[in-house]
Amino acid sequence: KESSSSSSSSSMEHCRSGPESKTSAVVDRVNAKELSYEAFISKYASKSKPVVISGLLEHCLRRPSSSSSSSLWTMDFLRSKIGHKMVSLKHSVEGSPNWAQLEESSCTTFADFIDGIQNGDAALKKSYCHDWSIEMHCPELLEEIIGIPKYFSGDYLQHMPAGSMYKDTWPSLFVGAKGTYSDLHIDAFQSNFWMGLMQGRKKWIFF
Repeated sequence: KESSSSSSSSSMEHCRSGPESKTSAVVDRVNAKELSYEAFISKYASKSKPVVISGLLEHCLRRPSSSSSSSLWTMDFLRSKIGHKMVSLKHSVEGSPNWAQLEESSCTTFADFIDGIQNGDAALKKSYCHDWSIEMHCPELLEEIIGIPKYFSGDYLQHMPAGSMYKDTWPSLFVGAKGTYSDLHIDAFQSNFWMGLMQGRKKWIFF
């Protein structure tokens, strides 16, 4: 399960549930400068153990020249870059049979979505830009991605033939107001997933 607090993110943090357990556990938080590729594989990836890696995004994203914020992709930056794009939004519906209990909500421009969140629009504050393909819907953002972290450079999907399912849909973008979430779910192929938090806070529950 994932829940947001005014967050924007795009597949840049390695996460997966570990062995079944009825007790909660602390997820390691490690600075990228102190985590080698070999240590990441042996300690986390090979054991399906989640980890938060800090200090990665400044090496992955181009910093907007006009930005004085510590965040690289702020709401204002996204509005200026892709505000004209139409985005299909989702919202959580308790008891829904849909994957992660997410159902279609509305379709609007990205700028109106951001403005609605910031201005307190009741409907848009409950809406979630969930797993929105950057390559398919806003490829201009790809120009701002200058590298993939070494930990994820061997992503299996990168080696699939052109046109294969999901190969050309990632990276993707998640944006939501405080309280938006997707319910408990298992990702496609029961795969590993990595996500980068650029602004706000985000909560994951592993099971």
